[in-house]
Amino acid sequence: ALYCVAGKSNNLFLVFLLCYFRWIFSRIAQKRRDGSSAALLPLGILTALISFLAFAMVDTVLHNEQAAMTFWYLLGLQTAYLSL
Repeated sequence: ALYCVAGKSNNLFLVFLLCYFRWIFSRIAQKRRDGSSAALLPLGILTALISFLAFAMVDTVLHNEQAAMTFWYLLGLQTAYLSL
């Protein structure tokens, strides 16, 4: 029963990430259509987030609180920057 609950929360996290990345790509595309060079910083943060998640797939980096908070910090930083 515990595995079922953990599986559902993992699926919820994946759905959150997919929706978030879709939103990021749409906002970056909008900034590029406006002719702004401000799309480079969110693209760099997106690359950092993807590489962080790729590393988390093969290591236990998310068990460390500082590393997990770094991931959420980058997510919040990118959200704030793209909401301007």
